Amino acid sequence: MKTVSVIIPTYRDWERLSKCLNAIKKQRYPAEFIQVIVINNDPFDDNPFINSDEYKNVKFLVEGKVGSYAARNKGLNYAKGEIIAFTDSDCVPDEFWISNAVRHFEENSKCTRIGGKIELFFKGNVSKTLAEFYEQSYAFRQKEFVQRQGMAATANMFSYKKVFDDISYFNDSLMSGGDAEWGVRANNKGYRIDYCDSVTVYHPARESMKQIFIKNRREASGKIKNKRKVLINFVMSLLPPLKSLMYIRYHGNSIYKVLIAFFIRYLMRIDTAIEQIRVVFFNKKAERL
Repeated sequence: MKTVSVIIPTYRDWERLSKCLNAIKKQRYPAEFIQVIVINNDPFDDNPFINSDEYKNVKFLVEGKVGSYAARNKGLNYAKGEIIAFTDSDCVPDEFWISNAVRHFEENSKCTRIGGKIELFFKGNVSKTLAEFYEQSYAFRQKEFVQRQGMAATANMFSYKKVFDDISYFNDSLMSGGDAEWGVRANNKGYRIDYCDSVTVYHPARESMKQIFIKNRREASGKIKNKRKVLINFVMSLLPPLKSLMYIRYHGNSIYKVLIAFFIRYLMRIDTAIEQIRVVFFNKKAERL
């Protein structure tokens, strides 16, 4: 059996982390071959689980350097598994998450990385908020990330440890986009990545537009951009993002709702460019995700 190290960064998110850890305890894969590593990215936030018998098999670490990629790198330093699995504290892995990933590696010898499905779930069962509809339409385009860009979001990514040993760890100076930057390096070295629909985690959809725009600004400010690129991005942001219509997920919604989601996408694009101008030209501090 292959050994798997699961790495989970967390930041003041203990309640949702407990749901994530409980889902990992229910994995249909032998527990003795799973190592779980949680990295607390706030040294001043006490860990309520540190002495808990319920999570006695979880290795809890602390990383003082701000950023989820610094936290993931800390976890990599302690990882003993042949395979590394990444997810986030707000995700709930499917019970076959690990076993399906390992099976795919075993059946596809040239595959060294996996981007798994990120399935949104919603708080309400009747009608979705505007934010939830936007998330349903655009969030977590993991299949596109894998097939077009050769990378995967770390909310659901598997990789052989040897890939990290070869090309090094994440760029921990980035507050956002570190998974994409690492994925490009891995791709350039010829490490194949596959998208696996059966390797699934569940992620809560954001419920308000305020949460959507906060996330958008944090992602924008966390990506390193020089002044020239920021200015070009600002000019380009004024053009409607027509390409986004190609990958919007319709889910049987009306054209009216689809157009609303597209208009929000347009506003988000402008908002991203403005936020990057604030960071690069006005020295606003990049925010963490």
